[in-house]
Amino acid sequence: MFEQLPPNRRRFICQAIAISSLGGVAAIGCGGTSETESSPPPANRRDVPLRVLLIGGAADAEVLRTAWLSIAEQSLAITTVDAKTIPVEQFDSEVASKMAACDIAIVAAGLLATIDLGNLLTEPSEPTLGNEGIASDSLLPVLREGLMRFGGRTVGVPLGAVQPVVAISGAAIADGISAPRDWVEFIALAKSMNAAATEATALAAEPLAGGAAAKMFLWRASNARPPVWLFERESLAPVIDTQPYVETLETMKQCAEQYGDQRLTAAEVWSRCASGRLSMAITWPAIAHEADKPGARIEQPTDCQFSPLPVTRRDDPEPLQTLIDVDSPIALISTHCRQSETARRFLVWLAGDDGTRMLRHSINGFTELRIAIDATISPPTAEAELADDYATVLDQRLSSLAIRTTPQLIGYRRYIDALDQGVLDCLDSKSSAEHSLAEVAKQWSKLHAEIGIKEQSTAWRKAQGLRT
Repeated sequence: MFEQLPPNRRRFICQAIAISSLGGVAAIGCGGTSETESSPPPANRRDVPLRVLLIGGAADAEVLRTAWLSIAEQSLAITTVDAKTIPVEQFDSEVASKMAACDIAIVAAGLLATIDLGNLLTEPSEPTLGNEGIASDSLLPVLREGLMRFGGRTVGVPLGAVQPVVAISGAAIADGISAPRDWVEFIALAKSMNAAATEATALAAEPLAGGAAAKMFLWRASNARPPVWLFERESLAPVIDTQPYVETLETMKQCAEQYGDQRLTAAEVWSRCASGRLSMAITWPAIAHEADKPGARIEQPTDCQFSPLPVTRRDDPEPLQTLIDVDSPIALISTHCRQSETARRFLVWLAGDDGTRMLRHSINGFTELRIAIDATISPPTAEAELADDYATVLDQRLSSLAIRTTPQLIGYRRYIDALDQGVLDCLDSKSSAEHSLAEVAKQWSKLHAEIGIKEQSTAWRKAQGLRT
């Protein structure tokens, strides 16, 4: 029966079973099977580095290592997996194999389905989560209830979740521009800004390069409030080619037409806001890694004002749901962890308010974990209000208990990559929105069949908080 499975799916399941069995052998040390052992775990040694797997580049690793050494004597042995340099088809297996040799893994939220399938993580203990540890009850609700849970259980420590905002320059504010409440207003504002410009360069932009196009589409689609999110519940059939999604992509194309030929990264958009080259942008804080200056921070645009992403229909009474970025970082304890106490201290330090502030300004995806402003936070609504800093809008978005499921699927980067290509085909006028999303749906169905519809259905249910 097993030999009759398609070769790719058979290979994937074989790898998962092998990884799972390795995890069962090596779980003594950080929880799980360690509690049933008759002998206590070995004491932590300061001369043995804590092994950390980090999804990121060398600059991220250097920032993390430097920050940790400022408060601890024990060094870190950091292994990086840079998503930019690994083919999407190999990404999950690369991360899974590296987790066999680490104590702590800082990974993207989208990887939880693969990590869960391979039994590669150990749930953090109550002391780690309690008031003497990370004080998880004080975390922003979206992080506490969404990012750090998978399959109905707490799996790790969230390290941040960016949210896109509309940034309007001080000059535009002085000219009487207010926050656009829907996409019709946003497009009209972009057109008027470009028409009044003295140069040919577009004065509006959003991240549309390097996978950002797919993310922007998903955030926009979430705010369109589709009745079914991404997949049918029972069959897992993609619904991304249905009307709400097609309309979302058509609107996105109308916006992109106001940006000229710009296909900017998140860091480039944020930087252009900071330097005053854009009058209006959809953006979020991003780090520009320079070879000679690891973790180079792009300062927040001080004269900009920020507001939530526009919505499709302002008259919809349903509350907006907050979609977590699929690449949001979360720290996990590996089943191969050999240093229980040091791993726990490291997690508590990562989630701390004081010593790790540098990390949240120097590593992409890391954000404040608790309310960062002295103000009452209201649930997100369709009404856009201007704020003086990004943190105000982020706090609002992450204070919601209405959470949209992020695409936590086995091989998630392959799904995002297919969506990114479909969105860009439409934005570049290579195909219509309807045809582009029909092709994405077809590619997603092929991935279901290759990876295994049963395994993928289980992953999708767990992403929604169900145990199986």
